Amino acid sequence: MLGEIDENKKLSYKFIKLDDTEFAEIELNVNKIESKEELIEKINELVLDEDKLYEVLLVGNRNFEINVRDVFKLITKQNILKIKDTTTLKYNLDEIKNEKTLRGLFVQELLKKQEEKVYSDEEITKAIEIGLNSLKE
Repeated sequence: MLGEIDENKKLSYKFIKLDDTEFAEIELNVNKIESKEELIEKINELVLDEDKLYEVLLVGNRNFEINVRDVFKLITKQNILKIKDTTTLKYNLDEIKNEKTLRGLFVQELLKKQEEKVYSDEEITKAIEIGLNSLKE
């Protein structure tokens, strides 16, 4: 970054590119991935430009728990700098809310709060995910 202040005290600046390396994001949908090992394999199979550094965004509904630190350690691509997990767990809420269990009651109550607009859809989704993960059978 090069900055200059002229005699009128006006600041001007411009970015000076030092090399050809760029930063890019790439999305990987995990809907059909069933295990951590398969996820690592899919990431290692990504076709990436050598002159770019990447952040891999995991998107979709996951079928397993993802620990990004563990996954990152096993990635062989040197130009992947970060992995970000934006996925949600896959649940059939209609099926769960009809269960005669604590999980069923929990989902019923949160869906009621969602209908009443007590919390945002995003907050309800996150609360259901955290709660169901804690109440795993």
